[in-house]
Amino acid sequence: MTDISFMNHEERVFLAGCLETVVVADSNIEENELENLDKTVKELNFEDFDDCLSEFDRTIKDSESFFEKAEIITRSEVRDAVLKIIYEFLRSNGIPEKSEEGLFERLSKLWA
Repeated sequence: MTDISFMNHEERVFLAGCLETVVVADSNIEENELENLDKTVKELNFEDFDDCLSEFDRTIKDSESFFEKAEIITRSEVRDAVLKIIYEFLRSNGIPEKSEEGLFERLSKLWA
């Protein structure tokens, strides 16, 4: 799994939100998705995940504000890491739903 120690707070907030968005994308939260989320958070050593996720949830209210937040992620190494983590997380949950893939594809295009 990717090391996130080089990410600043804002970048970790966005990553936390991305992971949550993948989990809730299909409106059907399954137990294995939550288990994989916990596993991913541990593997990333994402010690402040809950705090970052709370901050994300307070500040991001819709798709528009989500992608505005994505635009402030400017460092290519962070963008690459976020995309890699999302991709690995999607694969760990089995065959991704279209709604889950959509986030990955949209971020990839935005950051291309």
